[in-house]
Amino acid sequence: MNILFLGQPGVGKSTYSALVGKHFKIPSVSAGELLRQEVKKGTALGKKVKPYIDKGLLVPHIITDALLIQRFKQSDCKKGFILNGILSPSERSDLLHRHIKIDYVIYFKAPKKTLLKRIAGRKGRSDSTPRVVELRYQAYKKRNSKLRGIYNKQGILTVIDARPPIDEVVERIIDVIDENR
Repeated sequence: MNILFLGQPGVGKSTYSALVGKHFKIPSVSAGELLRQEVKKGTALGKKVKPYIDKGLLVPHIITDALLIQRFKQSDCKKGFILNGILSPSERSDLLHRHIKIDYVIYFKAPKKTLLKRIAGRKGRSDSTPRVVELRYQAYKKRNSKLRGIYNKQGILTVIDARPPIDEVVERIIDVIDENR
């Protein structure tokens, strides 16, 4: 079972992904987290992508594609995974369709005010400054309505309100997946 979580920065994808992944016993995979790990390790790749991350820019898709494909091949992904992150329609949907089958797409929505408040509470992330957050928010809005349309046409998209408490949102996600399995 392969699940894709979509949503604006700060909507809670990482939190929901960890909890839902634990419930279904599948790993949570985040392109952003994979990239941040490379930066933290100080690898050549990390040094190459750090300026993009610090400025809230998209890392070139050839880099994130390679990291994701490598991660999907690991043994803990054999039963499935949750991919959480921001994907652009032309690049990432092609990656997903060429290498994996997505069974469910969950799009989390929340007002911009809620998102900015959540992001302001993050600690230790260079991509969480107000200026970078605004850039990420605007970039997201431009890219992802097309991607949601693609998955909606395929009948695998569910929109979930991310404003309720975490446990309520997680319960709703699990219910949606269980209803459609």
